[in-house]
Amino acid sequence: MKTRILHNIENLAEKNAISSRRNTDYSALAIEMEELFYSNAKYHPTRWYTVPPEYRGVYVTTDSCGWRIDRTTIPEGAAKLLCFGGSTMFSTTTRDQGTIPAMLQRHLAPGVACALNYGMGGYSTYAEIGAFCEAMRREKHVALAIFYDGVNETARYLEMLMHRREQTFLAEAGYPFMSVVRVATRGFLAKQGVVWRVAVRLADKVCRITGGRFCKFGGDSVGRVIPERELFYHAKKIVEGYIANLRILQGIGQSFGVGCVFVWQSDIFTTGKRLTEREHRMAESYPPLLKTLSRMVYRLVVAHPTFRDLGGVDGVNWLNQLEGEHFFDYCHVSEEANEVIAAEIAQVCKRRTLAEFWKHS
Repeated sequence: MKTRILHNIENLAEKNAISSRRNTDYSALAIEMEELFYSNAKYHPTRWYTVPPEYRGVYVTTDSCGWRIDRTTIPEGAAKLLCFGGSTMFSTTTRDQGTIPAMLQRHLAPGVACALNYGMGGYSTYAEIGAFCEAMRREKHVALAIFYDGVNETARYLEMLMHRREQTFLAEAGYPFMSVVRVATRGFLAKQGVVWRVAVRLADKVCRITGGRFCKFGGDSVGRVIPERELFYHAKKIVEGYIANLRILQGIGQSFGVGCVFVWQSDIFTTGKRLTEREHRMAESYPPLLKTLSRMVYRLVVAHPTFRDLGGVDGVNWLNQLEGEHFFDYCHVSEEANEVIAAEIAQVCKRRTLAEFWKHS
């Protein structure tokens, strides 16, 4: 079975080598991710989409709402640490046991506290607002909410630019009038079937003709030239949106008496890790626009007074001491890297929760 995730055949052997260190077949895992995200994702009215509920794969388990949570392992009355984020929190490159929440669970006292994976591939903090609201109505005994973000703040914004949608409203959300939504969705999908594919083909041709200088971002984005003089403006817009979302999330948490931890994540462009030859080649293979904006946005975020006031955590340097191959692409990492990230998150969370939640070494 050919999957979108397995499209880069030349790197498949290297990815399998990274996964095999923790007894995971990357090829098989990628097929499960294809089934979850690209073949069977479900529409969701307030947080874009979710993956199939009650999925039982070799490497991935989801609950009745499509979250990567095994509800049978949650002790009655345990305090809960909810872990939000995109595909790096969901962890599309590891088995269930290798996700950041699973690694965080190893630091928690059994039966006293548990970490739940509320990550979802592709989510930015905007989608996490709806996810947080939903979780607070579902979960009992929530002690802390952890938001591990960064990559999708830039990626989603760039895709919006590439698709030329920056002037549309994509803001307020509520339960839609489904009779109209069904009609609108059918019309949207029908339009994508013809117009979108033509636009993508044209963009690909432009990329080839220009030698990739104006290349598309992502697998289905329409190419667009962004002058260098406009980059700072776009970086500020990304940061403004992120900070606004943090304030909303913080407000939701406060209303429920739940503390929020905001972590800006590392990627291959911002990490201080000594990259392997393969990782360096991979970093250089991405459009310069992505690299430049990622670094620019990071610097603006960590210097932002609201980020500091909210106790924002700079997680960019957490992977600096890792040696060897750990990046599957520019943002997804190995189980060993997730282990390091979870240990750092645990140290942050220990300062904001009861000591009894944690194992004593």
